[in-house]
Amino acid sequence: MSKNQTSKNFSQRKETNTLRKILGENDYVGFEAELTSKLQTSVSAGVTCKRVLSQVEKAANKKKVLKDEKEKALAWNDDKASREHFGY
Repeated sequence: MSKNQTSKNFSQRKETNTLRKILGENDYVGFEAELTSKLQTSVSAGVTCKRVLSQVEKAANKKKVLKDEKEKALAWNDDKASREHFGY
């Protein structure tokens, strides 16, 4: 995989996968599936993941922050699709 391609599994190269560690395997799989299936291809899952991780690192309740950030990303995506549909 080249540097310009985004890994669909949110892998962080060979490093420990922080999202998987925080969420646990089952929640991670659901989180990954929801983001990769709902976000448009113009939204880089890797960039979204990095932004989410930067918020999580500062938080006491990491799972809540992940849920909130996921909702923000999905809402942004839905809003973007609406704007494109109506020509905004």
